[in-house]
Amino acid sequence: LLYSEDPIVFQNVINRLLVSDLEISATPVFEQQVKKTKSVPDLCISQSSYNIYFETKIEDWYYTDQIDRHLMDLSQYKNSNNILFLLCNFDNDDYESRFTKEVEIARNYDVQLRPVSFEDLIETLESECVKLDNAFLSVLQDFRVFLEKGNYLALWRNRLDVVNCGGTSGEIELGFYACPDKTGSY
Repeated sequence: LLYSEDPIVFQNVINRLLVSDLEISATPVFEQQVKKTKSVPDLCISQSSYNIYFETKIEDWYYTDQIDRHLMDLSQYKNSNNILFLLCNFDNDDYESRFTKEVEIARNYDVQLRPVSFEDLIETLESECVKLDNAFLSVLQDFRVFLEKGNYLALWRNRLDVVNCGGTSGEIELGFYACPDKTGSY
């Protein structure tokens, strides 16, 4: 949907998610009278090749064998930019270091492996797609609501839960607090 809306925005989203020196080009390049190896065509229309795989999980239960099979499959495409995104609701902020071994394996296959959280994806889409028409922005809003309702965005990272603990200081000192199930403001 994003590519059909605007290939340049699609290209920008993918390149921003990569956070690396690799960049894909999603649009053709037009050249006139450019000397090639053995000829000078009047017009040359070319486009770089890329293959992008996404492996999506609700929770972080990726395993090396599955990732390795994706990498082997992607490595078949020679002379191409090959990318594997691992999209997930990661339960910590340092999810990139969790895949250090897999990133190194991917590098040996000449594949770019990039873990991406749902937060990364939605933030990138929202920042790059602001100039698109209302139809795509409406779908993007629906996508955010879907991610929020499914608890795929770690909104807890930005929230502080404050509990009235005035009468339970002894329990708190022991590292325990239980919300009363009767009386009180609850």
